[in-house]
Amino acid sequence: MNFLFSFYILLAPLPPNPVPNFLGTSYIGVQSVRNMDDRLMFQNVVQDGPAAKAGAQNGDIIVSFNNFPIKDVSQFSDLVRNVRPGRCVELIVLRQKKELKMKIYPSERFD
Repeated sequence: MNFLFSFYILLAPLPPNPVPNFLGTSYIGVQSVRNMDDRLMFQNVVQDGPAAKAGAQNGDIIVSFNNFPIKDVSQFSDLVRNVRPGRCVELIVLRQKKELKMKIYPSERFD
């Protein structure tokens, strides 16, 4: 009887390996809103936040985030939230009609 019990345990499916849940936890320290040209711009860049440390300023117009052209607020928010905290991402903004590239290291969001 012990042999059958041991054999059954060996054949039982193993639970899946736990995967760290990092999605939905990143934060760059800005609020974005639509401006008059139907584009998004930064408003309220948090002092000492990841975006401010990279050089982002209030009024910067968001062109792309990690090579994804930005079309609306929800898309931008999803892209930011779904980056692993600490992983470098490229942000391209327009400031005074000049494109600027920034490297941002999102931090973990603590609500």
